[in-house]
Amino acid sequence: MSPVFHIGAAQPGKTGAEHAAQLALVPELQALVPQATVWRPLQGGKTNLLWRVGDVVVKLYSKPAANPLFPNQPDAEIVALQALSGCGLAPKFLGHAATPLGRCVVYQHMPGQSGTAGPAQVAALLARLHQQPRPAQALRQISASGPALMASAQAILALCRDRAAFSAPPAVCERVEQRALVPVFLHGDPVPANIVHSARGPCLIDWQCPGWGPAAHDLAIYLSAAMQLLYQGQPLPPQARAQMLAAYPDAAAVAHYRALQPLFAWRMAAYCQWRLEQGQADYARARDVELASLVQD
Repeated sequence: MSPVFHIGAAQPGKTGAEHAAQLALVPELQALVPQATVWRPLQGGKTNLLWRVGDVVVKLYSKPAANPLFPNQPDAEIVALQALSGCGLAPKFLGHAATPLGRCVVYQHMPGQSGTAGPAQVAALLARLHQQPRPAQALRQISASGPALMASAQAILALCRDRAAFSAPPAVCERVEQRALVPVFLHGDPVPANIVHSARGPCLIDWQCPGWGPAAHDLAIYLSAAMQLLYQGQPLPPQARAQMLAAYPDAAAVAHYRALQPLFAWRMAAYCQWRLEQGQADYARARDVELASLVQD
């Protein structure tokens, strides 16, 4: 069970509690969160600290750190939440504040369980997101062409000391329909932990790395063997993968993903190697299952 502590009740030696106590005194946050309410740490985030305060979530962004695949950008989350207001795809944005500890983004808590949406439900959820209009404010541009994926993977591997698990990069068919490369609204990190299944259906949370690019990017992140292993304990079975791809309504995007799946997997495996070298030991097995998935489609 997660520890519970009251606003202002700093507990020496417990960083999360001390941070919550400090944040509770920030005037801008006091106007956004219920007062005299317990701050409950939320589990699951690998980068930022989150608390639930009544029916509100406070996300404290960590200090900026370069991530070669999943950038951590509070301004991008604000843009995405504002752009998706009222469509049921994301939590309701309530506000943000600069604090002595870092940037905070505040949004409505989404009740429900993460990681329980079925493959067809995830396909429908991502399809709805990918049909949303482009936000008025700019999001990062994400490319998912063959050369772009190869360059991205090589750039990640260049950051790694140990590349013994990586021999020759996979050969793929470069023929991808042009319409599959038409940019759409991307979540950027639709792993199971970021999909909450509520009474109203699935919803996407943790919007710190959204973008504008080909739909295959989001499909590849969700279907990644490494990401499924890290968040669900095992890769998706072949039948579930097939169900997800069959349910996604854009055949060109599915064909794009299938054609370049080995490169998507190669890049994800490189990312796992980088995370492993950053001290995250659970990424060793994630790297191995991702490399094993190079030929599964």
